[in-house]
Amino acid sequence: MSSDYKKQYADFIEAFEKLFRLESNESVEEMCNIITNVLFSKYKLSIKQLTKIIIMAIQYNYASGENYIRILKHIGSNIKRISELIIPREDSIE
Repeated sequence: MSSDYKKQYADFIEAFEKLFRLESNESVEEMCNIITNVLFSKYKLSIKQLTKIIIMAIQYNYASGENYIRILKHIGSNIKRISELIIPREDSIE
């Protein structure tokens, strides 16, 4: 039964996996297309919801922070809060 759900929401899961595993040398355009086609159009996430998710992704994958900023700008997010983020220092991560 759980595999039925996995198949049904495979594109949603894949979009989130790609978003949270974004590499610093990856194409931002491809990720923006996935966001537009899957997360916005199909699953109806709002800009506000996606902004919160991307801010969380930045905190766990800050090496790709510049790409996340580009994505936020592309989706039309109000990104004033990014400067308020508290990103853990490398030596504080266990």
